[in-house]
Amino acid sequence: MTEEKDLFERMAELMGCSYVSDLRYLDRKEKLRLAGIVSLIPDSDADLFQWNDALEYLTGAKVKQTDPASAKLALVTKLKSCENY
Repeated sequence: MTEEKDLFERMAELMGCSYVSDLRYLDRKEKLRLAGIVSLIPDSDADLFQWNDALEYLTGAKVKQTDPASAKLALVTKLKSCENY
């Protein structure tokens, strides 16, 4: 049986990061690349909790979204803005 990767593990793997925590230390160019990768991940591949968790962990956003699509969009938007978070 194949174990499915969670959202963080999938993002880290696609970005070539050895550890999930490496995702927090991406430079501007890498954040833009991650935004593009995240935009290609179907909303349904992670539940609302995982999308909100990624949004807070990677960007510091404290506002919880109410559905996976909104949380994913907020994550992509925040990553593309490349603010100092």
